[in-house]
Amino acid sequence: MLFRKVIIKGKNREGIVLEVRDGFAKIVSDGEEFWYPLSELEEIKIVDRLIEGNLDDPLDFILSMDAYRLHTEYKFNPYVLASSTKIEIFPHQIDEVMLMLDRNRVLLADEVGLGKTIVAALVASELVARGLVKKLLFVVPKALVDKWIDELRERFELNAEFLNSTYLKVYGNPFEREEF
Repeated sequence: MLFRKVIIKGKNREGIVLEVRDGFAKIVSDGEEFWYPLSELEEIKIVDRLIEGNLDDPLDFILSMDAYRLHTEYKFNPYVLASSTKIEIFPHQIDEVMLMLDRNRVLLADEVGLGKTIVAALVASELVARGLVKKLLFVVPKALVDKWIDELRERFELNAEFLNSTYLKVYGNPFEREEF
């Protein structure tokens, strides 16, 4: 149902489905994004639109196809995120990322200077981009915490926080909260 035109029942409004989750669809209509129950949506049938002569503007069609291609490219091209980061990535790191994405649980341990931060951040970015995770936990040596937080924020645009006993006393367990 992704990227399909729909009519929002009772609103006389059309939109495009961007995402479907838990019985709701994320719709974009007139530049506005919102969630709406699937039961309140009616898909606009392509054949009916053709019979009516109701065709998309060619530019809208091209943009929709590009959006769909970009949205699904990670399924076909494992190097999408790797090629869009602000760092140089080496072949062994891509191999490690692919290996880690194929497993549920992974411990990344390697010698100093071989790019553990980069590999872990690439895996994290990929999982977030695919919508598979919302929260991640990196366990790193205390001496490297600040370096990791800076790298994750600056190079990968991942918001990272240092969890210690003080943080847990003030904010509680972040894995028990909905937002992070």
